[in-house]
Amino acid sequence: MSIRNAELEDVQAITDLANNCAPHLRPSVFGTYEYFARCFKSTFFVYEENGSLKGYIVGFPNIDVKGEYWLYQICIHSEMRSKKVGSKLIVPFIEEIKNKGYKNIKSHANNQHSANLHKKYGFKTYDTDESGWFMKLIL
Repeated sequence: MSIRNAELEDVQAITDLANNCAPHLRPSVFGTYEYFARCFKSTFFVYEENGSLKGYIVGFPNIDVKGEYWLYQICIHSEMRSKKVGSKLIVPFIEEIKNKGYKNIKSHANNQHSANLHKKYGFKTYDTDESGWFMKLIL
């Protein structure tokens, strides 16, 4: 088991993993994960076990709001859910964003498991829509 930053070589496995996570998340269009691996590598973490990617977390800065970061996606392979993989990924993600000097992290949780994970690490709900909860963590 290891947690590390995503590499370009991981993009196909990440894309496949995102497809496995549907409908819990909406997989991004082809090329998005490559872009994230190139531009936001320091906040794109993967969970690897026995040479296979089993989860990832990725986010990026909100260029319109100074000091704000967005947690874009958390994806855990179906066989790994309820095994604390989300917790193993979110901790280094939050720490990296704190170290970069951001003031808050926003996210959209579209299922109860994701919302519970967010709450466990201090995120608070600030709004809702038809597909879930908008959540914010003050750093």
